Amino acid sequence: MLGCWILDLLHHFLFLHILLPSSLEVFLFSSFLLLLPLSCLFLLQ
Repeated sequence: MLGCWILDLLHHFLFLHILLPSSLEVFLFSSFLLLLPLSCLFLLQ
């Protein structure tokens, strides 16, 4: 289930990559990388 969730997020980021300017994309991707371990810990509990 977690793998499907990550793949869905990656699909959204590929979609945003087409729409957004690169600076905003980098900001969103860095915040995503910061939130990913926290969300994994939250789902594992």
